[in-house]
Amino acid sequence: MTAAARPIPLVRSSPISLRGPAKPDPQRAERARTSAQQLVATGFLQPLLAQARATSIAEGPFAPGDGERRFGPLLDRILADSVTRASNFKLVDAVEERLLAPTPVRPQAPPRALPLVPNDAWHRAAPHGLRIDPQPVELNA
Repeated sequence: MTAAARPIPLVRSSPISLRGPAKPDPQRAERARTSAQQLVATGFLQPLLAQARATSIAEGPFAPGDGERRFGPLLDRILADSVTRASNFKLVDAVEERLLAPTPVRPQAPPRALPLVPNDAWHRAAPHGLRIDPQPVELNA
């Protein structure tokens, strides 16, 4: 046999991980940090600032005017974004770590067989216009 005609032995190896990248992505950490900052700003700080602004006890000349009421949410968004970017926010660090953590691969459960005997779940799953009778139908020929 020549070298070209020899069969190639097949060796079973461990499965290839499709979860992790083959080569490190230098922008992944930057994207994770930006995403964590945006999540903390919109999910935590913005509602906190909006609640603080809504519960203001200012009266008279110090009460919020039309402009403050109209542009208050915009100010909250800008403040929340600047706070998460400027400070060393531990919540942002925790979210970033969770985003960068490898995703564990869980084995899938084996598929379950459909019931062959009609039961309550089987009747509820039937379309509304379809009558499902669990009793066998006898045909008289």
